[in-house]
Amino acid sequence: MEKLTSLVANKLVAFDSAPLIYYIEENPKYLPVADELFDSIDQGLTHGITSVLTLLEVLVLPLRTDHGELAEE
Repeated sequence: MEKLTSLVANKLVAFDSAPLIYYIEENPKYLPVADELFDSIDQGLTHGITSVLTLLEVLVLPLRTDHGELAEE
C-alpha cells in the first residue's frame, strides 16, 4: 500500500475534524495516518486547510467535560 505522504505530496489537503481529533486524542487505530498527514504538513511537503467549524467541533467535548488542558492542546 502506498504511503499517505506520497499520495498528498505537493497537494492541498482539506480535512474535517476527525483527523485532528484522532491526532489530539492519540487514537491508536488512526494515529499512524494522522501522524503522517500532520508530519507531511509540518515538513512543508503538503499544504493543509480546514474550516473554523472544525476548530469548534474539536473543542466542544473538551470544554463540555471541563478538560481545558485538552482544549488548549
